[in-house]
Amino acid sequence: MSVLLPTDYVTLVQMNTARTEHACRQMRPLATDYGDDRLERLIDACIEAAREVAGLASRRRGQTKARSDDDDEFDKIADAEMRRLIKSLNDSNEWMQRTRHPQRARLRTLVMTHCPVGPGDIISQRYEEQLHRTRALIEDLRGPCADLIEELECERKLRAVEATVAPYEAALTARRRVTGGDVRAAAKVMHTRTCEMVAYIVGAYVDRPDRRRALLLPVADQQARIREILKARRAGQSVGDDPSRDDDDLLDAEGVEEAEGAEGAEESAGAEEAAADAGGEVAGEG
Repeated sequence: MSVLLPTDYVTLVQMNTARTEHACRQMRPLATDYGDDRLERLIDACIEAAREVAGLASRRRGQTKARSDDDDEFDKIADAEMRRLIKSLNDSNEWMQRTRHPQRARLRTLVMTHCPVGPGDIISQRYEEQLHRTRALIEDLRGPCADLIEELECERKLRAVEATVAPYEAALTARRRVTGGDVRAAAKVMHTRTCEMVAYIVGAYVDRPDRRRALLLPVADQQARIREILKARRAGQSVGDDPSRDDDDLLDAEGVEEAEGAEGAEESAGAEEAAADAGGEVAGEG
C-alpha cells in the first residue's frame, strides 16, 4: 500500500547555478553521515550539472562578435617580431644596394615581393591575410633565399617570427559559439537533476521526517528566497530596496522567464511531476 505525502504537488522553482551548488554542498555532508551512497551520487550529479551551466554561461559572456574584438595579444607579439625581422631585411637590403653586393638583386626581389614599404605591408593586414603573408615570407627565406640567411644575420629574428605562427593560427581557428539555447538546455538538465535529487529524498525518507527536513532545508531556504523576490517583482517593487534580502544573482538570465512562469502556474506537468513531492515538501515543511 502506497504512502501518500501530507502535502500537495507544488512546482519546484528553478534555481540558478550558485544557489543550486550552494544548497547541494550543504546537503552533501548529511548524505555521507546517513550512509546514503545513492543520494551522494545524485548530489554530485547536480553539482556537476551546475558547473556545466556556469561554464557555458561564462564562455557565452566571453564570446565576441568579430575577430577585431578578440584578445589581440597574439597579434601584438607577432607584429613586434615581424617588425624586427623586416627592419633587419631592409637594413641589409640598403647596405647591399649601396655596396653593390653580388646578392643584392636577390635580396631586393625578396624585399619588393614581401615588404617594399616596410613592416606595415604585412602587419597592417587583416589577421588571416597577415598570417598568409607571414607564411609566404618564411617559405621564401627558408627556401630560395635560405643561403642568404647567414649573411643577412637574421636567423634569430626569423625563428622568432616562425614561433608566432602556431599561436596566431590557433587564435584564428574557428570555434563553435555557445548560444543562449545551449545555456538554457544545460540549465534545464541542472533543474532536472535537482528535481531528481529532491524527489529521491522525499521518497527515501518518507518514514524519517527529521532527516527529510534536514536534507531539504538548504533547498527550502533557496526556494523561499526566490519566491519572495519573484513576489516583489510582480508587485512592481525594487528587489534592491531591502538590504536584508538576498537579491544578488537571483536567477541566471537564461532562467528568469521559466522561473517566473512556473511560479505563476504553481503546478507543472509531465517530467516536472517527478519533483512535485520535492517542491511540496520544500514549501510545506519548515
